[in-house]
Amino acid sequence: MTDPHQSQPYGPEDAGAPYPDRAQYPPPGYPGQTYPAQPHPGQTPPGQTYPGQVPQGQPYPAPQQPYPGGPQGQPYPGGAQGQPYPGGPQGQPYPGPPQQPYPGAPYPASPYPAPPVQGFGGPYGQGPRPPAPPRRTGRTVLFVALGLVGLLILGGGTAWFVASRGGAPAGGAAAGTWKVPFAQPDSSDFDGELMFASWLTDTAVVRVQRDGVLAYAFGTGKRVWGTPAPSGSLCGATPTLQDGKGVIAYGGGDACDHLAGIDARTGKVLWKAQVAAEKRLGGSRSIEVPELALAGDVVIAQPGAGLRAYRLSDGKGLWRGTPPSGCRSTGLGAGAKVVVVTLNCFPRGATYGFEPATGKIKWKFDAPDEGPDMVLSADPPVLMSGAKGQRFTVLDEAGKQVSDFSPTEEIDLLSMSRAIAFEGGNEHLRMTVHGDTLYLATFSKNVPGKLRSRDYAVAFDMRGGKPLWKSSGGSDCKLNFIRADDKGVLALETGDHRDLAPRVVRIDAATGKTQAVAELPLEFGHEGEDAEVFERDGTVVIVPWAAVVAKNAISVVNTSHS
Repeated sequence: MTDPHQSQPYGPEDAGAPYPDRAQYPPPGYPGQTYPAQPHPGQTPPGQTYPGQVPQGQPYPAPQQPYPGGPQGQPYPGGAQGQPYPGGPQGQPYPGPPQQPYPGAPYPASPYPAPPVQGFGGPYGQGPRPPAPPRRTGRTVLFVALGLVGLLILGGGTAWFVASRGGAPAGGAAAGTWKVPFAQPDSSDFDGELMFASWLTDTAVVRVQRDGVLAYAFGTGKRVWGTPAPSGSLCGATPTLQDGKGVIAYGGGDACDHLAGIDARTGKVLWKAQVAAEKRLGGSRSIEVPELALAGDVVIAQPGAGLRAYRLSDGKGLWRGTPPSGCRSTGLGAGAKVVVVTLNCFPRGATYGFEPATGKIKWKFDAPDEGPDMVLSADPPVLMSGAKGQRFTVLDEAGKQVSDFSPTEEIDLLSMSRAIAFEGGNEHLRMTVHGDTLYLATFSKNVPGKLRSRDYAVAFDMRGGKPLWKSSGGSDCKLNFIRADDKGVLALETGDHRDLAPRVVRIDAATGKTQAVAELPLEFGHEGEDAEVFERDGTVVIVPWAAVVAKNAISVVNTSHS
């Protein structure tokens, strides 16, 4: 077994061995084709499919030649298995020029000017969207009725899993309040209505789900565009946008093996690329999906053990690599200047920081044990390991340890976006980072006499790992962080549609005391429990990851009157 500390775990593969020719996989439909708005609500007539979709149960065409690198389990080009990749001493730039564009022209860049990156400002303070932590080990799952997770929810007789016409005004609510109900809110097929990402542009709320990407006007709820999965079904998406662009992952029933760039303002598909992916084995209930992250104009994909980097604007391949034998990737995070990857190896793992555009190793941090389980944040790097209880490690921009601590409170690190249909992919937690403070949520406990549970926010000084406070003064329900800034955390108290209205609250950065900012109508109780929540100029946007306790795929509430 190769010692990961004595070899370079990642490196560019042979530039002369590109991915299989894109020409082998002609894109369905037309470049930039979008799905027109439905003329009526409800399901698509039986037997009808969206343009370019594969009939239900039919897998996406298999590649005509194996992925470069030989049989499954063999290393990619660059040396024998277990041997270090070429490129000289660790930390030096990889040899040779960047990988050339793959054969076959990519989709042209969008002619539309992209909107600026959203900062989600408003009367409650300024601050960027919290970083979305990738997957973790020991993930929990949702069960799917009849175990039909391999059947993608497309093909004959299927429909968008949310209302076709668009959002409906909430009864008696202020202007600018609307909701988009799930088409089947009482279905036990939670994976069928699973969301992979939600994006907020300057004019729309965008939901990325199994059967496609849907955009609704921010102020009215009218559906402004819809783009179906290029083929098969969607299986992932970048948590955020960069210059108005994001990336979606898709594939057939047996593999999640394609990426596509998308303009989140128009729904236009900008480019497509194939990625290596293991096919779902017979009898398996899930398929392997890549983690995705954006670092400026670079999208990083981590399918299984490898890394792939593409230019976001046009899909050009930039660099790729894989860890050595005996190690597996457990986490991915990206910021504007660094890509952070954690390796779990026996007996000791490591964390690496890469230059996004070139793949050059910027730093390496040796773990004291098998290695971290996840990357909570890339800027600054915050790692979590659960091998011996919950332990958090904070690094500086050079990869040096700043602090290492274990909370006395049990922290909720269960993913809100969990699903049995997928193995890997991005997972989203109740946490956020601002400055030198790490904000987490405790495990929730049942509220006596009620059919709900409550949790608390806890804050830690990342410079030394010292606990700062446990929140006080809040309602008896669960919290969902919206964002953090110098004043503290803006959060949604998710409430209970039976007897407790949801509230937007601010948790003070210095004391942890909770102060109400706005109250939402009672009907929106529970909607934000497992959801992504935004706030802009007094309007709260709630986009649930699945229809477990939520009734609406999107809820938008104007709280300026409260």
